[in-house]
Amino acid sequence: MARFGARFKTAALLVLHVGQWHAAVAQAAQAQPCATLSGPEALTCQWKEDSEKCIQQKCQDCSGDQCLSCQKDTKLINECCKDNAQVTASPILCKSAALAASINSCINSRCNGCAGEQCQVCKEDENTISKCCEGDYHNVELPEICGHDESHSCSGLAGEERLTCSWGEEVRSCMKTFCSCDTDDATDACKLCQEDMAQISMCCDQHRQSAHPPRICTDAILTQDVMNCIDTSCSSCEGERSCKLCKEDTNLVNQCCIDHQHGLDPPPMCQHISQLVLP
Repeated sequence: MARFGARFKTAALLVLHVGQWHAAVAQAAQAQPCATLSGPEALTCQWKEDSEKCIQQKCQDCSGDQCLSCQKDTKLINECCKDNAQVTASPILCKSAALAASINSCINSRCNGCAGEQCQVCKEDENTISKCCEGDYHNVELPEICGHDESHSCSGLAGEERLTCSWGEEVRSCMKTFCSCDTDDATDACKLCQEDMAQISMCCDQHRQSAHPPRICTDAILTQDVMNCIDTSCSSCEGERSCKLCKEDTNLVNQCCIDHQHGLDPPPMCQHISQLVLP
């Protein structure tokens, strides 16, 4: 009985230590959510983490509703995303902020030349806002100014524009089904899935239309082409650090972006890298 008791005590201690080890690992993973990732996914995750830290730092002196408003400021988020850009596909946090900035720019452009109260009326006009919110949403949730009813997102379009818009909508629906989550799902697993360029490209192929591809598809295809170009250019590197430095070389990435633009608008990763390259 004494021997059995000793074995039981040893087993109990082992279980306790294993439990503590798992808890420590889980705690470390929570503290460093990007630590278990590698390649482009790790860079996208790090970009998101650094941007969120930047937002927290800029909003640290506020309190209550003022803080919440600061943390949701798309202009501030967009600035933090640009300041912490990585050589990879941008996280949904940054895509959303960039889209909001683009829509606000569109509204300001349509209301250019107005003055005083006339400007405010123009910027709040439903028709003005609707025109700027229509079309391809780049696989991200619409900003608050557009509302959240996407059921008629292509209704104001016609001809090839409508086909392109419908193509984009079907791709987003395809990604929601594949990832089993929506773009407003805050979990890292959902966001990483929604940002999977290879899967987005597959959804684009499955829902092809006789029209110019939507931005969500051109971004995915061009990003893949650029990443393949970088991998090929760095194929002879040796060692983790050497390969990392090669793949993050701004001049190399910028050249791959130029070589694989194909006359289309550059994807977000190329837009960010072009700002880092000295003229």
